[in-house]
Amino acid sequence: MRSKHLLPLGIALSLALLTVAINTYPGGNQIDANSIGFDLKQNYLCNLFGKTAVNGARNSARIWAITGWFILCASFACFFIRFSKNIAVQGASRIIRYCGILGTTAAFLVVTPLHNAAITLTLVFLMISALYISIFIFRSKMTWLKILAILLFVIAYATAAVFYTSFHLEILPSLQKATLVAFLTWVLSLQYFTTKADFAASSPLEKL
Repeated sequence: MRSKHLLPLGIALSLALLTVAINTYPGGNQIDANSIGFDLKQNYLCNLFGKTAVNGARNSARIWAITGWFILCASFACFFIRFSKNIAVQGASRIIRYCGILGTTAAFLVVTPLHNAAITLTLVFLMISALYISIFIFRSKMTWLKILAILLFVIAYATAAVFYTSFHLEILPSLQKATLVAFLTWVLSLQYFTTKADFAASSPLEKL
């Protein structure tokens, strides 16, 4: 099996486990603590990770959610390691690789009491890695990937703005999931529709 196919397999497995978690979540969300089940518009993914659901019941979704989240984060880390090899500029390649690894490691820590700090570290490291990748994308001829990169940054920073300002928190769960979908789409596009040759024209950026 080619290593590039491990990413979609990991994503598929993680999403399957998260789906099981969503379907077994007892209930409660930011609007109604007594609601039944998981509301995609009002529940955060992190609600799946706690020992107790928002409604106070024992959270039977926890083991499924944490396992799925671990596989997803590990899959993303493998992506950054693999993709960084497409970048000939060694300095930029190392930043993409190590910031990607640090960002995905921090992302897994959202399942712990370090949740808020983990979100900040995830945003910092993953956005640095994504920014460096985007620099090379914008020097390429791949227009559709440029548009996808812009959409990813807009959605991600909109989500961060709502999270840190608490302005219109009612839309934050939806923005959170939109960010994840945008990131998944971007990563899979880079995995399957780009090669090292696509970034060869970016070699003048050797000082990155």
